[in-house]
Amino acid sequence: MKNKKIFACILSLMVIILLNVSVMAQTDNLSRIERLSGEDRFKTSVAISQNGWKSAENVIIAYGRDFPDALCATPLAKKLNAPILLSEKSRLTAEVENELKRLRPQNVYLIGGTAVITTEVEAQIKGALPNVQVKRIAGADRIETSIEVAKLLNYNGKLVIAYGWNYADALSIAPIAAKYEMPIILSRTNELKNTVQQYLQGKNINKAYIIGGTAVISDNIKNSLQNAERIFGSNRFETNYEVLNKFKNEINFESIYVAIGIGDGKFADALSASSLVAKK
Repeated sequence: MKNKKIFACILSLMVIILLNVSVMAQTDNLSRIERLSGEDRFKTSVAISQNGWKSAENVIIAYGRDFPDALCATPLAKKLNAPILLSEKSRLTAEVENELKRLRPQNVYLIGGTAVITTEVEAQIKGALPNVQVKRIAGADRIETSIEVAKLLNYNGKLVIAYGWNYADALSIAPIAAKYEMPIILSRTNELKNTVQQYLQGKNINKAYIIGGTAVISDNIKNSLQNAERIFGSNRFETNYEVLNKFKNEINFESIYVAIGIGDGKFADALSASSLVAKK
């Protein structure tokens, strides 16, 4: 009887130790939560850049107040191993300019035309880095800009079609598209623009991922493409989940990135982070 009591006490102690180890492990996991942030979207893009790059041969600059031109930039950022920094329309903030000086890039890519990033920004970049090559990637609109970005990728038979008038679906797929160097082609709801059709003409499409439900990309578009597959949920959060679930066996989940996914103008942090997510 005495031995049974001793054994029970030892067993209880072991359970307490195991519980404490479990709590410590959970606490240890929580201690690894890290916030990448600044006082605004521009400083946040700098914090993200500093987290991922000691230096960079290439840097991408995207307009920080609206999303369309920059949505398709993440696969290019991955190919170039480039951070994405955000710009005002007519100037770089002091923090972004200082980050460019720290990174010392040879090439800076501006995404979008002068209506979103003016020539004043180009001049400011060249003033800060006299030997840098500034290259603008732009089309007549957001759809054609996505095509111009796609042309700089090594087309491998896979592509993404995403709605170009909201940011959530395109940003959900962006790091995965980057991993596989799939261009993100922006579209309206009911039909592909003629210039998109011309870009795709003669290309063998092994897989076309349609991101989002029929309210954003119609079945008319899906049915017009070879080997098309729709990935969607009932809202942007569920679509985000379905994207992750689709590629769960090919994603490294050691690092998880969380960004706000709703609200006007709330695209900026996820856009800046997408290049870091793709890198890691």
